[in-house]
Amino acid sequence: MKNITNQSRYLTLPLLPSKRGYFTNYLKRNVEVLEHAFRKYSKVFAFRVDLRLPDDFNYYDTNLITRFFASLKAMLNADYANKKRNSTSYVHPSELIYVWTRELGHSGKPHYHVCILLNGHAYRSLGVFQEGRENLYNKIISAWQSALFTHFYHNPFCFKPSLVSFPPNSEYFIERNKQGFDTKYRTLFKRLSYFAKIESKPTGLGVRNYGTSRIPLTVTV
Repeated sequence: MKNITNQSRYLTLPLLPSKRGYFTNYLKRNVEVLEHAFRKYSKVFAFRVDLRLPDDFNYYDTNLITRFFASLKAMLNADYANKKRNSTSYVHPSELIYVWTRELGHSGKPHYHVCILLNGHAYRSLGVFQEGRENLYNKIISAWQSALFTHFYHNPFCFKPSLVSFPPNSEYFIERNKQGFDTKYRTLFKRLSYFAKIESKPTGLGVRNYGTSRIPLTVTV
C-alpha cells in the first residue's frame, strides 16, 4: 500500500496544493530523478509536455508510453550520431531522463503528463513550434505519432498535432553551479509534485499511472 502525505512540503521542498494529498513514493522517486539528472549534467534542460489520445483509441494499451519513449530515444540517438558525424568539435550526448503520469479526465478518457530532462550541453530549448523543423518540438510530436501507430496509412484515425501540447512556461534551463540554482530546482520539483497527486489516478485497472526512466538508486531520502 502506498503511503500518503497531506503536507505542503516534502522534506524541505514545496508541493502544489492537492485536495487528497500525494503518494510519498512518487515524490521520493521525483527527487531521485532530479538528483540523478543534476549529478550527471552540470546543465539540465527540462520541459513539460501533455500527450492525449485520439477518439476510439484503445485506452488500455499498456505499452503506449513505453513506445513513446523508445521512439524519442531512437531520435535523440540518431540526432547525436548525425551531429557527431558532421561536427569537427566535441558533441555532447544526452541520456533520456523522464517522469510521467497517466490521468483520467472528466470524460473518463486518459491522458499523459510528461517531464523530460536532457543534457543542457546538448539541448537548451524545444525550438520553434512549427511543423517540419529539425528540433525537439517536432521530435516529441513524431514520437507520440509513432507510439500511436498513426504513421501507418491504414490506421482508422488521423493524427493531429494538437494531441501534443506544451503548457505555459514549460521549459526550464538550470545550471547546477550558478546563482539561482536552488530556486529553479525547487520550482521544478514543485511543478513535478503534480505527478504525485492522488486525484485522477484510478487503481485496479491493470494500467500503470506513474513511471520514470531507470536510474541508479543511490539517493537516500
